[in-house]
Amino acid sequence: MIKKSKLSRRIRILFISLLSIVIFLYNIAYLIVNYQPLENADVVFILMGGGEERIRFADSLYKQGYAKKIIMINPVSKDDRSVNKSGILIQTIPFLLKESLIDKGVNCRDILILDGPSKNTRGEAKIITEYCKNNPAIEKILISTSNYHSGRAYNMISSEINSNGLKTDVIIPFNHYSNYSSDKWFFSKEGLSHTLSESFKWIYYLLIAK
Repeated sequence: MIKKSKLSRRIRILFISLLSIVIFLYNIAYLIVNYQPLENADVVFILMGGGEERIRFADSLYKQGYAKKIIMINPVSKDDRSVNKSGILIQTIPFLLKESLIDKGVNCRDILILDGPSKNTRGEAKIITEYCKNNPAIEKILISTSNYHSGRAYNMISSEINSNGLKTDVIIPFNHYSNYSSDKWFFSKEGLSHTLSESFKWIYYLLIAK
């Protein structure tokens, strides 16, 4: 009887543990996303990476009148831009995206590229904060990023802005061009990859980098 009781208890513990893991994994996507209601803002920043969904969303926000200007951040500094053997400057991704936005009908005067360097979201947060500090008339900013990246991006940018004593509101609305789904991520390799990658980045940021 004692052995059966111990075995039964172990089975219950194992079952509860497995059930807890399944529930956690199912809901983990809701922990890494963070959307705010869409509002009119002064500018929209496009965070680098993530693919075409970020530029398409920023273009949509601009054309619907939610932002008057589109801003991107160059991953390298002005002095680090590469020149090929013919002496021609090699354009970095933001400059290529600027040409794409102009082709889509965005006024070139409404597109701004800030100098880096910026290797990651934390670096972008610092440059965004510096821009807001130098432009005190800015009250609200929109952030165009992928849905799976929204939670960490919001935390980093808003924390950086608040720590510098700024009152600028940060808004990361739901990106309807993003294929990432909070409740169906485990049905695709891409969703699984984004969820696990972002989860590990969250852990690193909260435990080490913050």
